[in-house]
Amino acid sequence: MTPLIPDEIWIAILSYLPDFNCLRNTALVSLIHLRCAPSACRQVLLNEVGHRTLSDAIAALESSKFDPRDLNLVANFSDEYLKRRAPIPPKISLADGAALSELHKCVGHLGSKFQDLALQSLVQEQRGLANYMHNWPEVSATIEKPSAAEAARFQRALYRFEVYCNLFKDPEVVRFNLDVVNFQRAHFFDCLSPWEIEQLVAIRDLLAAVVIGPRGVLDASDPASQPGAQRLPHQSEPSAATVLWSQVPLQSVQIAGYAILPAPLEPSAAAALRQLQPSGRDLLLAY
Repeated sequence: MTPLIPDEIWIAILSYLPDFNCLRNTALVSLIHLRCAPSACRQVLLNEVGHRTLSDAIAALESSKFDPRDLNLVANFSDEYLKRRAPIPPKISLADGAALSELHKCVGHLGSKFQDLALQSLVQEQRGLANYMHNWPEVSATIEKPSAAEAARFQRALYRFEVYCNLFKDPEVVRFNLDVVNFQRAHFFDCLSPWEIEQLVAIRDLLAAVVIGPRGVLDASDPASQPGAQRLPHQSEPSAATVLWSQVPLQSVQIAGYAILPAPLEPSAAAALRQLQPSGRDLLLAY
């Protein structure tokens, strides 16, 4: 009779699977695979999500598991996941693994779109500077593909935005309650660097643009929406999309806390931060 393969060997084999979907399908093959799958789940998620972002994905998932109206739970979550980078737990359940895998697919898709837009915008800016300043370095004709570390920064920003939306879901309370504003700053924004906060603002604008259209295009098509402009009697009312952009918060995309997201850095501060970046890339590639 052929001796049975020990579970440890099966766990080691399953740990080489590239993603959770493969692990789930394999677990359905036999009872042995089903028994060993939970022990291999952590490593398979590392293979799929990556060690750079798995802890952020776990934080986003954990932030959805409790009632954010209990401020003590929010404060405890902040202490565990935001004020320090929580280590990846030694074991991850199959249920959490399935949720993390699905979340990562969404974040990966949005992150890819976001980095493409950011890099295209950066290249256009660099070309404009090269045309204006003769001593500006020559700009490559093709857009350089982001490294794995740079792509992970975009994904971390999306996970962080998911955490914020899970923790602070009632924007109307934020707008009129200074205690809530201070609570959010103490347990969320004070845990972030200035460029990480800028990343949140950029994520908010990206998701809003997906739903209601780019803000710059809407403003350009509506002169009366420009700062300081007054609508003349003969001018038509603003479009529905322009009105949505002017509303706080943006209920159409369920972005909580729009009103208290700190404003972007002043141009001089943003320029100084860019000068500190060896690659000269956008702030979203910075930390």
